[in-house]
Amino acid sequence: MTFGSKICETRMRMGISQERLGELVGVSRQTVSKWELDEALPETPKLIRLCRFLSVSADELLSYAVSSEDSVMDGYGMYRGDKCEIVLTSRFALSLYAEGDMIGMRLYMGDDRRKKLCAVCERDLKSKTTDYSFVTEKSGDIISSADGCGHLIGSEFDKSALSGMRLLEKINIDRSDTPLPSVGEYGVARCLSAWRKMAEYRSEPHHFSFNLCTDRLEYVFSIMPEHNNIYCGASNNRVFDLGLIGGTQYFRMRSYDDDSAPFCAFTADFGYEPADLKIPAAEVNVTDACSVRNYSRGKVGSSGMIFFVKRYTDDSIILAGCGGDEYGYYRDGPFIERII
Repeated sequence: MTFGSKICETRMRMGISQERLGELVGVSRQTVSKWELDEALPETPKLIRLCRFLSVSADELLSYAVSSEDSVMDGYGMYRGDKCEIVLTSRFALSLYAEGDMIGMRLYMGDDRRKKLCAVCERDLKSKTTDYSFVTEKSGDIISSADGCGHLIGSEFDKSALSGMRLLEKINIDRSDTPLPSVGEYGVARCLSAWRKMAEYRSEPHHFSFNLCTDRLEYVFSIMPEHNNIYCGASNNRVFDLGLIGGTQYFRMRSYDDDSAPFCAFTADFGYEPADLKIPAAEVNVTDACSVRNYSRGKVGSSGMIFFVKRYTDDSIILAGCGGDEYGYYRDGPFIERII
């Protein structure tokens, strides 16, 4: 763990934002971001304040200075194998896999040197059971299903897993202080595209969630212990003038209660190649995403959902989902990594 990742870990455990920590220490959110990315070190007065508010000693915090003996991960991007896909960024490693009767998703969190498993969900297709475990940010408690995978939490990501895998798409992390564009300045479509390209993470006892978007690919990992409400997916999407076209969802674990709901499904296709998505020519109702299911017959894993812009402000864009659901994107959302 580095100096920056220690600050990030402690701050998130305390449940405070980069902006709030900056206010307490007397610096900007961008400065806190640079500290957490190991791009800068605080001056002595700021270090003293930082230690005071994080309740750690300066000796303890500085002991996490980068060691030249540590091996550094690089090559951020999406990697594809026959039975697995791995998304690697500076902070995260997300693994999607299918082995025999088991499909699963695992999320590792840390820094460029070490990442540890913080969430896992697996579906046994033969026994038709879904198990999960995740660790909460603030308390470090492990939340698990009845037959959960709690023993796996804390295991370390092995970067040798990338060996022999094909690089599907590169990821570049935006480490600048450039503010995200506002709707008034650049319009809805451009802002929706820019605001989506980031990694978001939160882990509370009642809800674990991780989202990561690039230009075309989107990954979702969500667990709500109540009702075993689980949604793990990977899909090919595209922003256009009126919202977002939802393309093929080539990985999907959708579990809820006894899985009798029609939207519950479990599939993995690592032979899928992201394709260019076209706006359908048929007349559609822009108030309801479900109204355009018919252009792909609404099959799980097929393309055909359009999430239209329902409303927006200068700093927020809300898309219409099915059944009255809404999907919100925000200019200053609580992201951890911004992706170019």
